[in-house]
Amino acid sequence: MNKIRMIAIALPMTLLMACGGGGGTASSTAMPATLDLPGYAVDASTARTQITESTEPTDANTMNETAIVGEIQRIATAADTFEFSDFNGTASVTITCDNANKSCTGTVPDVGELTFSLADIGDLSLVDGDMNLVDFDSETEAVMVDNGVTMIQSQSVARDSDGTQLTFQTYGGWLADSVFGVELLDVTENNTTTSRIASFSFGKATGSPPTGRNLVQWSGLMVGVNTDEHIFQGDATITIDFDAPVPGARIGDITFENIVNIDNGNSVDNMVWVGIGVETDGTFSSTTSGDIDGAFYGTDHAEVGGTFNRDGVIGAFGGTRE
Repeated sequence: MNKIRMIAIALPMTLLMACGGGGGTASSTAMPATLDLPGYAVDASTARTQITESTEPTDANTMNETAIVGEIQRIATAADTFEFSDFNGTASVTITCDNANKSCTGTVPDVGELTFSLADIGDLSLVDGDMNLVDFDSETEAVMVDNGVTMIQSQSVARDSDGTQLTFQTYGGWLADSVFGVELLDVTENNTTTSRIASFSFGKATGSPPTGRNLVQWSGLMVGVNTDEHIFQGDATITIDFDAPVPGARIGDITFENIVNIDNGNSVDNMVWVGIGVETDGTFSSTTSGDIDGAFYGTDHAEVGGTFNRDGVIGAFGGTRE
């Protein structure tokens, strides 16, 4: 199998942009067989029912596929920090990028025959010359607005000239300067399919710790997938108390609550991390009660996002400053 190079496991819709448009084949040498999209990971109507605070996307004119892909492309192009797990959440990696030189540093260890890296942020291509892509198709839809975050999903399928096929199912959300989500990937080679789960968060990082007085809070959403490929969604709250325990210390708490299995409506226990230190570059991490890694994004630390792996759930989160 040829090596496959991917950008930060970002939403496969960026592959749509790199391959020249809205679905179909990526080159004139496309194989004659018809590709079947894998099917959306989330039943949108069921999800809106299970997530009781959710609403329909409010403006259909701005929530069509072209607009969604354009918005993700805008954020990805401006991004300089990509926080993500490798497949099945066995490691968390931060990739930093120099937009001016279109170069990035940091790689994710190989998983089987897959290699993940960001070779060129300006290209935003999920697949580079190591893979001779001959077929590609993709679809994207908005699912809901929950807790102020627009949730979207995409399904994609790609095939190499040697017959290797990749199918993607991605579910996540976007804010003004960052994107987060989870991705299910199936790689089929020689009639054998290997399944993987990954999570990601990327955006224009602030590069410094947040400042403020008293209790400062960011609110948004978390989303996760377990090994049974059930998808979970809940509220995410990130807080920093600048007056305690030590004035000026950047120590924060992260709480995921009201978590629902959006396949069946079952509730899941809260996930809480307490006393997470924020580094001088605005990133943070903790291995207490499960792994969590993240960064602050946007002007004046307006957003926060990251990835986590806890209680058998691999996921990501994002929120805005209140």
